[in-house]
Amino acid sequence: MGWEGIVVLQLAAWWLSLYYWDAFLLEMGLIAPFLPCTYVYNLVYDKVRERLVRRGEAARVSEA
Repeated sequence: MGWEGIVVLQLAAWWLSLYYWDAFLLEMGLIAPFLPCTYVYNLVYDKVRERLVRRGEAARVSEA
């Protein structure tokens, strides 16, 4: 967690009148759903990009 996370954690604790642990759990609860989505998106993107690049290389080879 960078300095931004620490600032947000303290701001959330102060603004919502929470303990730091509760603010930390709140922040993790907001971030956690995005991690699997990001992983799957990048995995699919890499596979599709690899296929497109291979297809483009095959087209260039067949033209020559």
